[in-house]
Amino acid sequence: MKLAGVAAKYTAKYFLGFLAVFICSVLVAAVAKGSIENYIVERAENGLREGMKTTGESIERMDLINQLIYGNKAFTTLVYSEETISREDVLQLRESNEALMKTAYISDYIPYMFILFRDNNLYLSSSQCSFDFDSYYGRFMKLDTGGEHVSTDAARIKEFFFESREEHRQFLSVASFDYMNDGRERHLDNPLIYLGKTRYSGYNPRYVFCFVMSVDYLEQNIVMPELTGKSFVYIEDMRSGDVLVSYGDVPEKAAECENRQMVASREEYLAIVNDSNDLGWRVVTGVPLSFVDEQMKPVNHLVLGYLLLGLLAVIGLTVYFGLERYWGFKRFRIQLDELKHQNQAILTENLIVKGIRTPKESGAFAELFGKEPEFYCVAVVQHSLQDSNALEPLMVFMLRFLKRKEISLLANVHSGVFDELFLIELSSRQDTDFSDLQRIFEEMAAGATEQFGATFHVGISSAGTGLVNINRCYEQARRIVQAQYAFENENIVETYDVSNNVEYENPMTLEFLNHLYNMLISGQRSGVEHEMKKLEGCYERMPYLYESHKEQIFYSLSNLFYTVMIHLNYKEGEKEIPSYTPELSCGKMVDDFRKCAEAVCGHIDQGKRSKNERLKESILQDLETLYGDPGLSAFVISQRAGISEKYLYQFLKEQTGETFASCLLRIRMEKAAELLRDTDYSNEQIAQMTGFGAVNTFYRNFKKIMGVTPNIYKKNL
Repeated sequence: MKLAGVAAKYTAKYFLGFLAVFICSVLVAAVAKGSIENYIVERAENGLREGMKTTGESIERMDLINQLIYGNKAFTTLVYSEETISREDVLQLRESNEALMKTAYISDYIPYMFILFRDNNLYLSSSQCSFDFDSYYGRFMKLDTGGEHVSTDAARIKEFFFESREEHRQFLSVASFDYMNDGRERHLDNPLIYLGKTRYSGYNPRYVFCFVMSVDYLEQNIVMPELTGKSFVYIEDMRSGDVLVSYGDVPEKAAECENRQMVASREEYLAIVNDSNDLGWRVVTGVPLSFVDEQMKPVNHLVLGYLLLGLLAVIGLTVYFGLERYWGFKRFRIQLDELKHQNQAILTENLIVKGIRTPKESGAFAELFGKEPEFYCVAVVQHSLQDSNALEPLMVFMLRFLKRKEISLLANVHSGVFDELFLIELSSRQDTDFSDLQRIFEEMAAGATEQFGATFHVGISSAGTGLVNINRCYEQARRIVQAQYAFENENIVETYDVSNNVEYENPMTLEFLNHLYNMLISGQRSGVEHEMKKLEGCYERMPYLYESHKEQIFYSLSNLFYTVMIHLNYKEGEKEIPSYTPELSCGKMVDDFRKCAEAVCGHIDQGKRSKNERLKESILQDLETLYGDPGLSAFVISQRAGISEKYLYQFLKEQTGETFASCLLRIRMEKAAELLRDTDYSNEQIAQMTGFGAVNTFYRNFKKIMGVTPNIYKKNL
């Protein structure tokens, strides 16, 4: 009875503690669910916002391609060709097709692009060209608009695009699109077609440039990678009211829902809405609640584990404290320390194996290790040791061996019974040479085999930089070890061959090429030099990467410079582009293209002065001619000058010292004063003739500028 009383006492005491832990765990789980839900929604919102920015940049690049093609003299000839197609026009068509294909390297996000002409039957695309669109349409191209326009008549389809262009519709949604590309028949369901900005004759477009965008591309841009194929995409053009995309399990009232509102179709979603983008789209996607619940499973399992562990602790402490209070308390503290160590090991393993993608995960890494290494690699060690009692001595042996060899270990963790992970910090001299590191692991494996009688398979990743690449390095090392399964009775140590790594982050990206192109086309010497230095520095640090991609790097730069020279109307004999040789070093290549860039910038500087003067005279002449139009605006003048409205404002200010509004007002005032001096027109007539429209506006501005009213001014003459 005495023992039973002691047991009852400690049971009641620790059960109350367990009950408190239980309640706290439930609360923690509830808070965790809310935090995870907010985190996922915020990621989806940020992804949608960034995706719309990326899509907008893609549209801008489409307009750039349009500008590049329109700048081609052969293409301009085609635009103004009518009905009968001469042999010369056919040659111009082929030349324009070649120019369009040369720009395709900056448009890999566009499955297909094509051009139709109003006054002739020519056809241009990113792969083929034809002087008979009717025939081409009948054989290769099929378009289903999903409405009254069906893909049975080439002339009707052509009319459909030109009518849409005249209605100022930028984006068209079609049911399906079939085309021929690279000798293969292609099919797209529910693509989005962007009508690029065109040059006009009067108010009628002479040609229409169509860019076909796949729904998959849009989904990849605006939907979280984890939700691809699980969410829906709804896009509405707020300017026209057209539904551009309705993809996936779209809820019935998706067009009306608010951000983070619960919507449902076959599944329940948290709606993610973006309607403040530059494209004028209202975009709606959804985060499935089932996905949120799935992310909660590890938390639920962890809470359940803690609860079970707590229950076992209640039972164990009750029994142990009933016999001996001191030893029971000491054991409990040991268990807590082991749990803390285990949690730390689990966290470290998750950071390496699953990757570091969020600021929270980066913070956890910094808290664990106190620093972020500039260069590192991951080693995976798999052994055949079966004796569980020998696992800890084996780990001690490996750690002591690596420490003796002065290997800078950031972390070592258990990953499975027979795997060990090592996160190794590299010095600057080690980031390209792994021969010493491979030799050290070979010596360690040989020593461990001699002492423990087990065989070892080791995979060492390539050098990584930045926390986001830790998972990539782990996958490299893991795949190496997996490939060694056939050599179960011998030690194998291998390093990752970076020359065969197609996933390695090559700095020669589309973003880099686009930025360099913009710097060149605008003649910004400092910007070009900055980009070339950045490229040179990267490949000097990673010469193996340069050697494995040398030819690709050279011809990417060569094509870029060639496109720039075409845009700047270089004559054929003036194009001085470097030549490729297999012995070409990185430094020599960069120096050659530096000289080419300097020639391009000099060409731009030479043409800017005369071009600016002609442009200024043209703009001022238009203002002198059209000042009497009340609807005259910067947009009208910019369209006549062939420049953007924003650039018109900037250009006038730089060249004349006046804003557009002040320049136009000055001209109108001068004309009004002239009419008051030389004619007998009434103030109402003069207001209409000088573009003021309302006589009150004319009175107010005249008195403000001239200091007197029109009547007093005329009286004092």
